[in-house]
Amino acid sequence: EIHSFVPGPVKKNLVVAENDDTSLYPPDRWAPVFEAAARQIVKESGVTRGYCLVYGLETGRLAYELARRTDLMIYAIEPDARKVAVARRMLETAGVYGARVCVDQGSLSALPYSDYFANLVVSEHALVNGSLEGTSAELLRVLKPIGGALMIGQPAEARGVAPALPATDLKKW
Repeated sequence: EIHSFVPGPVKKNLVVAENDDTSLYPPDRWAPVFEAAARQIVKESGVTRGYCLVYGLETGRLAYELARRTDLMIYAIEPDARKVAVARRMLETAGVYGARVCVDQGSLSALPYSDYFANLVVSEHALVNGSLEGTSAELLRVLKPIGGALMIGQPAEARGVAPALPATDLKKW
């Protein structure tokens, strides 16, 4: 039951349902990249429940694709206020913002999360831009030490769409 404490007449027979719009983001050249990345992350990590951190948010698409494929509670962090606002709006339209996905604005070098909270850590920034931000030490701080998975990289579908993430950069990071 839903009770309304608003003055005026109440509409009868309202239906409340989650939005299951699978066409939230356009079927552009990025769609296969995000879909493949989410599939590969879930398959290789085996993590489908618990908490996920999306480190460096570009559009919110990776968080959305992971939410579609898992039961994870997903937290995303991004320093850029504009990117945060766009991602929140898109994820709210999809019906997952607040319920399955939270987007925070903040520093990538000093994450506002407790130690060992994340079962899974991924990076949309690395996927889209082919570069790494912040420090690996900060990600390891928030990653569960037993059973946690840190998955940073690009699927084969990213070739020709996103700048490549050099293996040497990943090793140095």
